Amino acid sequence: MMTNELAALISQNAGTEPHSVALQLDDRQCTWETLQTDIERFAHHLHQQGVGTNSRVLVIGRNQWEVLHLYLSCLWLGAVAVVVNRFPQSTLKAIAKQVGATHYYPFSDDDLLSSSTTLDRFNYSRSSAGSLLPAPMELASVVLSSGSTGTPKAVVHDANAHIHSAQGVCELMQWHRYDNALLTLPLYHVSGLGMVWRWLFSGSCLSISDKPQTLSIPVTVTSMVATQLQRWLAEPYASPIKILLGGSYIDPNLVEQARLQGASCYVGYAMTEMASTICAKAFDGQHGVGQALQGREVALIEGEVAVRGPMLAKGVFVDGVLTPLATKDSWYLTNDLGHFRDGQWFIVGRRDNAFISGGESIHCEEIESALLSTGDFAQVLVVAVEDDEFGFRPVALYTPSHAFSRTKTEQKLQTSLIKFKWPIDYYPIPPSMQGGVKLNRKQLTQWVKQHRQQVLRRT
Repeated sequence: MMTNELAALISQNAGTEPHSVALQLDDRQCTWETLQTDIERFAHHLHQQGVGTNSRVLVIGRNQWEVLHLYLSCLWLGAVAVVVNRFPQSTLKAIAKQVGATHYYPFSDDDLLSSSTTLDRFNYSRSSAGSLLPAPMELASVVLSSGSTGTPKAVVHDANAHIHSAQGVCELMQWHRYDNALLTLPLYHVSGLGMVWRWLFSGSCLSISDKPQTLSIPVTVTSMVATQLQRWLAEPYASPIKILLGGSYIDPNLVEQARLQGASCYVGYAMTEMASTICAKAFDGQHGVGQALQGREVALIEGEVAVRGPMLAKGVFVDGVLTPLATKDSWYLTNDLGHFRDGQWFIVGRRDNAFISGGESIHCEEIESALLSTGDFAQVLVVAVEDDEFGFRPVALYTPSHAFSRTKTEQKLQTSLIKFKWPIDYYPIPPSMQGGVKLNRKQLTQWVKQHRQQVLRRT
């Protein structure tokens, strides 16, 4: 018989620690007992409007506590909230069709999507109390993922995948009931969902705040990408703190600065299809990503990194229908290249991010790593552009960490990168393409191509 794992975790935490703080916001706190009551009330509100087992509720959101409550309340009903970024209306309609959305939950009048059944917003102050038994839960999440390229895939996981994923990370980081985790990443990203399930699994406190320095319960654990780590270094909000770093290559100099500020940093290898973190380790200055965490298996199949385990996605939605992932003897081929050495895995880069320049095979990630290690950049992405003489040459797009000087950067590259791999041009990343958890390689490649064509026409 199918159970509701979300309800089991919340009920367990509410039963063992009813008065412990489960959720902390800027201006209030919520115990596990109160959280369970709020979820039941929210679920009752949704149920009255037709949300039930296997419903799929599309919602635009980031880290708002109301998005979290909606996500949990849908799971209580055996439904799933599909949290997405703020896309144009045409894109949202395409996503709704892709995931088979049955309802739409708006957080403002600007969010209306006419093609879906629009739900009334939940009113916390006026809603009546109502106990609602949890329904069997088939799915736990739908995450749109394109990595850094291609058309987004709607990757589907069940609760078992998220719980196994959470267990391995919590054991590595010694994440316990008495920790306070800051939710820094959006729930439309698998790393944001990973934080939520680690919170539920550990029974710790979860904080949602734009001003974490002011929280009454200090933050002890969080997850960040490189740009967030830089902001934390400028204004640390907790010490000591455990930080799981991801998203891209992390400059070792940044991690060392964080260590001096009282942070214990962990790095690893993660992907949406495996419900976030696959390999991880306490940062040791080496470029490896550590060993596979509990329950995960990693192997090489013809030079390509392959993974498997109970956290592997059930499949992807295509026109609302669940389609299993393509696997080879139960292994999921990641399209990543890597090797195992000195007791840990090393990820070289994406198979489709390699290009041939003058007969040499070059990986964009190798150049990105060298550029970031100079300390001159907050973000870097390297793309290949066509070249009459060499076939392709690398171009770097960047967000600077300080005033950019190509001369000074290339002086530093002399000791870390052979010269034929140096970028032939550097362009600031357009503001409209900044701010996400990951840079979109396909979009930026197209932008570079158009920009260079415009320059040629002017000359």
